[in-house]
Amino acid sequence: YSDAQDGRAIAVRNLRDGQELHRWTVPAEIGPLKPHWRIHHPLLLEDRSVVSFITNRSPLFRLDSASNLMWRQDSLSFHHAINRAADGSLWVCAMRWERGGRHIAYRGRYRMGSKTVHFLDNSVARIDAQTGHILEVHSMSEMLRDNGLDHLVLRSGDPQDPLHLNDVEPVLTTSDHMREGDLFLSFRNLQCVIQYRPSTQQVIRVID
Repeated sequence: YSDAQDGRAIAVRNLRDGQELHRWTVPAEIGPLKPHWRIHHPLLLEDRSVVSFITNRSPLFRLDSASNLMWRQDSLSFHHAINRAADGSLWVCAMRWERGGRHIAYRGRYRMGSKTVHFLDNSVARIDAQTGHILEVHSMSEMLRDNGLDHLVLRSGDPQDPLHLNDVEPVLTTSDHMREGDLFLSFRNLQCVIQYRPSTQQVIRVID
């Protein structure tokens, strides 16, 4: 929620009767915030702490049950999904900042004849849920290139945002078709889901 002072709150509600079961008030130190920026994908943990971010300009942060800031992570720009891995760490959609700046960098590029096209690269980052430290980061354009799939970038209808990663879903248990630790990555503008194994940097399947 947004309040009259342009602050933000997160609440757990019973949708049957409207009862509010718990509320967190986002500390002012997370700001300043623009009026139209909204809270994304708050993730509730067992101790009633919550992890979230606001649009793609604020840090990823964790609040305890009393709304105290436990940690914040500013080194990447976060967007869309936050999901937990089997080991309790967090996989988050992210983009890198420009060097020395606070604007999202157009780090991807491809050449068509004499023209170079720069585009928004997306990444996935694994975050330590206890400390907020970044454990690993994987570039999606590098993933495609290194697995011989860079041609997928050219089928997107948006040359500046050809990937548009919407979701990262960690595999929690091993089965015949996936291993614990694999990621399923959903790309809006590639119109596919990719099964990726970060431990070997290998694409297992392209589902489209």
